[in-house]
Amino acid sequence: MYIEFRLPTGGGGGGAQHTNWLIIQKLDEWADQYNIKYTKKNIKYTLRVTFEDVSAYSLFAMTWKGAEFRLIETLQFDRY
Repeated sequence: MYIEFRLPTGGGGGGAQHTNWLIIQKLDEWADQYNIKYTKKNIKYTLRVTFEDVSAYSLFAMTWKGAEFRLIETLQFDRY
């Protein structure tokens, strides 16, 4: 599971860099407020955020007041 933020395209990447910076600033504030550790990863024009504790996703969804995001649940396949 992860949180995904879409970053703007075009403009030589300047808008994406600035938006990425703003989101990370808000994420840092949110994580400090709720004492939650997170990891982030940029993939092209998206910022992905993951939490170690699964319950943090619910807390995030209920308390986040920043940029729009999508909550993505990864598929788990059983191997036989």
